[in-house]
This record gives sequence, C-alpha cells and structure tokens, in this order.
Amino acid sequence: MKGRTMPGIRQYVFSNTLTAVAKQYTLLRGDVKEQVQQLKEQEGKDIAVFGGAMLLASLLDLQLVDEVVVSIIPVLLGGGKPMVAALHEKVWLQYRTSKIYGNGTVQLTYDIVYKSR
Repeated sequence: MKGRTMPGIRQYVFSNTLTAVAKQYTLLRGDVKEQVQQLKEQEGKDIAVFGGAMLLASLLDLQLVDEVVVSIIPVLLGGGKPMVAALHEKVWLQYRTSKIYGNGTVQLTYDIVYKSR
C-alpha cells in the first residue's frame, strides 16, 4: 500500500478485510462506532476522513460526523466515484462558510444537522 506521509498526523485505515497496512498507517478493524469513539477520546485535534464513500456513509449513519467540507475543483472528469455511498436516512447540511482559491477551487463547509439526534 503506497501512501503519503503527513508529518505530525496519525493516519488510520479502516478495514475488515486487510490484515496489514504500510508502516505509516494504523489498521483499525471491527466496530466503526467503537473505533471512532476511542479515537475521539484521545488527545489531539479533529478527525478528518479523506475518500472512502462507504466509510463516510457508515459514519454519517452512525451520526459521528460533525461537519462536511466539500471542495469543487474546476476540472470536468466525465466520471468518478460518489462522495458518499447510500445512506439509511437523508443527512441535512447547514452552510457555515466558503472560500474561493486563486485557481478557481471553491471550498464549502457545512455543519451536519441530524434530524433524529
């Protein structure tokens, strides 16, 4: 598994099928909710999820996500993967901020509004 190291940032891989990951990662297996709750109890800053449409859907269904940051990059690919896999319920977003970068990228930040919380 190739990957970029991010100095000062702990990196995790959630998988119930892998048995090992590259040394710069920590493999987390089993109950996603339990694993994320353990991570939240540790010292440190926020938890960020990059990629993983199924993982994001699981985290949203378990109401473990507080905000979503979406970046729109000015390139049309003509295809691609969904940002989030199928959800059990709609997840409502409340706009918080946006930022426009010089290259035309627009970054939108939304708070999650869970209806059944």
